[in-house]
Amino acid sequence: MLTSNPDALPESLSAALSFQIRAAHLAIDRDLSRSLASIDLSPEAFYVLWVLDEFPGQILVGLSRRLGSKAPNIHRILRRLEAIDLVQRRATADGRSPAYFNTPRGSELRQRAARLFFDHCARIDSYVKQLAPSQAGPLLKRLGSLPEAS
Repeated sequence: MLTSNPDALPESLSAALSFQIRAAHLAIDRDLSRSLASIDLSPEAFYVLWVLDEFPGQILVGLSRRLGSKAPNIHRILRRLEAIDLVQRRATADGRSPAYFNTPRGSELRQRAARLFFDHCARIDSYVKQLAPSQAGPLLKRLGSLPEAS
């Protein structure tokens, strides 16, 4: 498990930029998890609800592509959301893959979660911009478009 405590790691690892970015990513994820815990929702479940609000009727493969996650992981989340009446599955015209929709309760919870998410984003933005106001956005955008290793 990665730690954000650089004293607990070999100097070469804690000094590596990719490690520092990963540690920051974990800290950001923890902050979002704490924010959404108040409404008993994981970040992953929130993202699924958000995509289904924006693109209702997604099939599993479409959801996994949009979220950049593996289909079995998304399926597990969908089953959990369906069990607590936040997501509903319906047959598609071809009958092969079910389409997923938020229930009214799921859409309402997604809206509440979005407020918590944007509060989280504002906290992170404020913290990062204190360190490098004009460089944070372009740097993160560039890192986000890093080409895949060949």
